[in-house]
Amino acid sequence: MPRLPPSQVPEVDYLVTSVRPTFGALPDAVRAELGAVARSPVARAAAPVTSGFSGAYAGRLLLEDGREVFAKAGGAGLPHVLEALAQEAAILPQLSALRCPTRLVGAGEVLVDGVRWRLLVLDVVHGRQPGGPWTQADADATVRTCVEIASTPAEVVERVTSTPLALDLALEGGAHATLADLAVGGRAWPSGITRPAGHGTRELVELAARAERACRGEALVHWDIRPDNLLVESDGTVRVCDWNWVRVGPPWVDLVSLWPRMARQGIDVRAHRSAPVLQGARDDDIDAFLAALAGFLLEDVDEPPPPGCTVSLRKHQLLLADATLRLVSERRGWSMLRG
Repeated sequence: MPRLPPSQVPEVDYLVTSVRPTFGALPDAVRAELGAVARSPVARAAAPVTSGFSGAYAGRLLLEDGREVFAKAGGAGLPHVLEALAQEAAILPQLSALRCPTRLVGAGEVLVDGVRWRLLVLDVVHGRQPGGPWTQADADATVRTCVEIASTPAEVVERVTSTPLALDLALEGGAHATLADLAVGGRAWPSGITRPAGHGTRELVELAARAERACRGEALVHWDIRPDNLLVESDGTVRVCDWNWVRVGPPWVDLVSLWPRMARQGIDVRAHRSAPVLQGARDDDIDAFLAALAGFLLEDVDEPPPPGCTVSLRKHQLLLADATLRLVSERRGWSMLRG
């Protein structure tokens, strides 16, 4: 196994990746509609959360009837948030039999000066983010949660989504093209990233070309598993937030997508090989997914973030791309170059 050079890409503190408006800064109509959706007026609002990568409102609300809820709201200038809230409102009721998802209280829309706002109200989850750094206990609990997601019954998956993960990683898409361009010098590798050397770069491109076939499957895939979308409750249960971009694919995808971050922080991910979602999984398929994931993350890492998103999104992409390249290089026995 090659000795990899130390990573030069800085960590991301997923607790402080966004700046969001306060509840009081929201339009009057939005505040009133959040109370209507929650079925009780708002008595008091906590400071908005500072995790996530958008500038949309997100925070805990104490209602006049004594209940506490978690609310999200997005309007002008946040097209991706409007889509995400609509998707989550449609998906969460279909997943009510699972333990891990957040619970939907209600959803709504309101027009403010002709601009549509979407609102989402959820039950509060009292928990903490894992991964700061990852512990073995949190990693083991997250494996169990990934198994639960992948075990979603087929009839539920059909109601939730028919979009294959393979489309996101297809040969004609950006992931393979990005890696091919980087391999021949058509674009520069981002500063600081650790990348495969020599034949490793060529093999990386070849692996990514096989990802579309490797990532075909019928299991439910959350496809946005990261520390700030996970909450560990006091009993060790891991709850999952932001069910916006679910896909269908192999049952191991969500777990494997967490491996680069876990491995970077000292978790031996080889111990997960006995997890039910990995039974029958081929190492070459997993490596093809990891290669394509790196290309997917690097595709627009040098571009400004989408409207309404924070620069921390690009820092997250760079960190995860670097960790992914390091993991697949270690698995394949490649030497690496320091960026």
